[in-house]
Amino acid sequence: MMVATTGSSIVTQLDSATSQLNRFIPIPLLVLGTIGNIFNAIIFSRRSLKRLPCSIYFLSSTICNFLALYSGLITPYLNLYDLDPTSYSTGVCKIRFYIRYTSITLSSWFILLACIDRYVSSSHNARIRGYSRLTLAYRVTIITILIGISVPFTQTFYCYEIINKSCTTRNTGCKLANDIILLSSLSFIPPMAMVLFTLLTIRNVKRMNMSTKRRHIQLVRMLFAQVMVMVILYSLPVTAQKLYSDSTAYLTGKPSIRVAIENLAQQISTNISYINNSVGFYIYILTGTLFRKEWMRVLVCQKSNAISSIHTKHQSINTNTIGKR
Repeated sequence: MMVATTGSSIVTQLDSATSQLNRFIPIPLLVLGTIGNIFNAIIFSRRSLKRLPCSIYFLSSTICNFLALYSGLITPYLNLYDLDPTSYSTGVCKIRFYIRYTSITLSSWFILLACIDRYVSSSHNARIRGYSRLTLAYRVTIITILIGISVPFTQTFYCYEIINKSCTTRNTGCKLANDIILLSSLSFIPPMAMVLFTLLTIRNVKRMNMSTKRRHIQLVRMLFAQVMVMVILYSLPVTAQKLYSDSTAYLTGKPSIRVAIENLAQQISTNISYINNSVGFYIYILTGTLFRKEWMRVLVCQKSNAISSIHTKHQSINTNTIGKR
């Protein structure tokens, strides 16, 4: 009797820990991610960076990060207060997971494309370098978006439904199919390709002369840091959790304490994964001199505009006062 009571107490504590993660993690990540991604969008839209093909991919990844954060973090938090629309609307349930998986996948694909662009642009072969151009970057971006929204995760509209007031996969087969697609298109193959192209780019940059090396080094440093964050905070925990979950998917009669541990592990890996969508701006600020300079220009420009606006307002007030006299 004592053992059963102890086991029940542990399960309660584990379930409580899972709920607390949803209570305290989403909002800080959402705030940090919103601020950072807004700055990213502004900086990568500036003329000095927008002429670089990889900036198109960085900007596209930033937009996808917005969608990933808001589709992924808000509903778990609302669920704590029984306000989660995915728990009573099947349509919202399906759309939420479709947007979540699609946006996260596209975000990683665009970082991969940025890695490929840096490799191409740093090549010693002029013909290969010719593939790093803005017109091609725009075309590849459009094609990538079309593939991303139409191929990988359309099965969510069939597989996800509301079960016991929870938006989840309708059966084990759907769960396995969804996880296989997730592993192949997001958490395993793209990060490995990113690491490969980043290493190849570093090799190319080492062979350059100093006059052409500086800008490449800055962009490669930014990419390398972003890739490492994705591998450590997304690829490794999500892949490990999915592989374990899928390997035990058909086991029946799991003890409640094991189920509680698995739920907590899934919640931890999920929350950690959203860090990847939140910290891009802060990574670039720490690792990219060119990015920092553009950020400072944005701040100076905003300060100058604010001072100019105040000066104009004071002039208008003074003019009106003189007119009244």
